[in-house]
Amino acid sequence: HREADRCDVMEMMRSLHLLLPLLLLHSSLGAEERSAAVREYFIAAVEIGWDYIYLDGAAPASDQRGRSKEVAQKYIKAVYRDYTDSTYTVPKSRAAWTGIQGPVIVTQAGETVVVHFKNLASKPYSISPVGITYWKQSEGAGYDDSTAGEEKDDDAVFPGGYYKYVWNISPKDGPTISDPDCLTYSYSSQVDTVRDMNSGLIGALLICKSSVFTDEGHRRSPAFVLLFAVFDETKSWYGERRERMTSEKFRRSSSMKEYHTINGYVNSSLPGLTLCQGRDPVSWHMIGIGTAPEIHSIRFQDHSLQVLTHRKVTVEVTPMTFVTAEMRPTTLGRFLISCQIHAHRYDGMNALFTVEKCPEPITVPKTSLRNVQNNDYSEEEEEESDDLFNTVHY
Repeated sequence: HREADRCDVMEMMRSLHLLLPLLLLHSSLGAEERSAAVREYFIAAVEIGWDYIYLDGAAPASDQRGRSKEVAQKYIKAVYRDYTDSTYTVPKSRAAWTGIQGPVIVTQAGETVVVHFKNLASKPYSISPVGITYWKQSEGAGYDDSTAGEEKDDDAVFPGGYYKYVWNISPKDGPTISDPDCLTYSYSSQVDTVRDMNSGLIGALLICKSSVFTDEGHRRSPAFVLLFAVFDETKSWYGERRERMTSEKFRRSSSMKEYHTINGYVNSSLPGLTLCQGRDPVSWHMIGIGTAPEIHSIRFQDHSLQVLTHRKVTVEVTPMTFVTAEMRPTTLGRFLISCQIHAHRYDGMNALFTVEKCPEPITVPKTSLRNVQNNDYSEEEEEESDDLFNTVHY
């Protein structure tokens, strides 16, 4: 019997030896599958009325407003908006400072971004990533590329239509160890690049390090996206269509066609840029767009910016450039963000940010083993709550 038992044990060990590589392979595939997360967005192109001056904001000082006496003009714009599900009936909440921009798409290297795009506007539009790699069927740009049939469906989504864009985020597009926490890219409609952009269809795409996020998937430190854009209403799809053409004063002021904006607003009227003094570094994700070769020299009053390894007082932004900068707000007060090109500043390319003294975050104290009265101690009790670090939810 002992000999038979010994043979059984040997046979079992040989079986385990053969199964072990398969078990390890299965475990590896499972871990890889878990790490390759899929982030889904339900984004629609919608048409709205747009005032380049945020009317609900507090009026800034007269010397910072440029053409402050002009009447706010409501134009028709096409914009990207984010929804909760495929019914496209309940829009997601959005921070006031995002302005005209589409939702901020946030992801990590190795993940897959799925954009369920619905065109609720009256013109054909698309969603095309700018600055990252993608498969041809998710390019979102139409041109003579020798493709046909289904390979052209992504080029333009007609009114009422739907298309699913799938972007596999390559590690080479993500931040390295020496890069900032998140790299800045964008997405836009590329059916007619000039008209689509001037109509308002653009948003930010951020590729971040995994350490940036909490367990709930939110960023640990505050971040803002600033879109420095010159909108030319003569090159928009909607041209001279307006929702409001009533008073003679409004008609006289309608000669202004170009708007030098930050997030779609002029004359320091962009709301919601509020920072906490000295707690965490703030990330500024800057995007430049425009249909003219203009350079914007952006300055943050009384503050410097860290761009890669360089400390800067001003940052140069040109059309289709992306900059990620970090700033540690140390001084309380209200400060101006402005383009140092005189003509652009006069045309209203400025905004205000406020630095406030915020209450210290409340953390759950670590549990000491000396205070444990039973044997149900768990390591989870030692973890600190980081919910209050979720300053900005994308």
